[in-house]
Amino acid sequence: MYIEVAEGSAATISGSLGNYSLVTNSQTGIVSITYFTVENDHPNYLPATHNSYLDIVKLNQNISFSPEPPLEVRYSDNLELTINASSDSNLTVDFSKSDLGSSNLTDNKLSITDVGEVIISASQSGNEFYNPTSVDRIINVIQGITELSNFNVPEKFEYDNDFEITPPTTSRPGNITYVSDNPKVAIVSGTTIIIVGVGTSNITAMIEGTTLYKSASISSPFIVKPRDTDNDGIPDIDDNCPNVANPDQADDDYDGVGNYCDPDFPMCIGCPLPEDQVKVSSLITPTVYGPESKWEIINIEKYPSSRVYVYNRNGQIVFEKTGYQNDWAGTFMGTSDYLPAGSYYYVVEIAQINFVERGWLYLNY
Repeated sequence: MYIEVAEGSAATISGSLGNYSLVTNSQTGIVSITYFTVENDHPNYLPATHNSYLDIVKLNQNISFSPEPPLEVRYSDNLELTINASSDSNLTVDFSKSDLGSSNLTDNKLSITDVGEVIISASQSGNEFYNPTSVDRIINVIQGITELSNFNVPEKFEYDNDFEITPPTTSRPGNITYVSDNPKVAIVSGTTIIIVGVGTSNITAMIEGTTLYKSASISSPFIVKPRDTDNDGIPDIDDNCPNVANPDQADDDYDGVGNYCDPDFPMCIGCPLPEDQVKVSSLITPTVYGPESKWEIINIEKYPSSRVYVYNRNGQIVFEKTGYQNDWAGTFMGTSDYLPAGSYYYVVEIAQINFVERGWLYLNY
């Protein structure tokens, strides 16, 4: 049997009788094949012919990503993704992108500069053996995270000055604003904390969100401590000896004045004092009989030009006198009305011995 391939077919025939080969000619299309016999080879048989047709088509190719691009990614500065894909045809794959933002795809490097959807297309145009193909991947770029850290507001005393806030560490540029949740303790003006009173306030630092980044906040407790002149851990308002450190608050005679600063207590160092020394009592108990029923300043009567001043906690003067004689019983200046119980600030000045003392005087009933 003989085989022939029609001229113009997408393949040719080679070989010899009994050993034929069909060879494609690098194109697709129909191959017309005729099988036939000749009478001389088979004199007892009539010659025969059979036609068949072979359709040569291109192969489909498949593109795969390695690794698969993320379905979702958070924005960050200088964000770049590497896009890799290959075809099982081993032909070169080309990349393109489409989105409404301003991302940039160069070779296989995707530089992301905005949020939103980025569509990545990997395509192969095909050749004489393979059909063209393309696949898409959608990457959803969402707002990035803003991180604030290392934010601490130091403890202060109620008499400390206003101070500037040390800003937290931030992962991105942006304007940071501050608020206080307790205006009775502190308020914030711009980046300045203004101390109002004793207590605790949470100071919160905030950075607003943008199209690219989420907002963020971080808080720090701010503790305002009461005045503690002698640094013994007891606030002046509660300290029975505010100018002398006495953390144990010992008061053996129960008169409200601690042993270490009580002029009528035997532990008064050096009592009775030499005439050229002055000691100021920090307690008046007008309605209790005893040495503290009047404000006593030991040895001040020896200095007729001495001056004393007493102020309430609002800074208003409630008593003043030149040549004080240990005769004030806690009454409002020029009246016989007793002042309210509480703490008062005093100043004692004796020019002759260059003596000036300031401190807190406590009025108890």
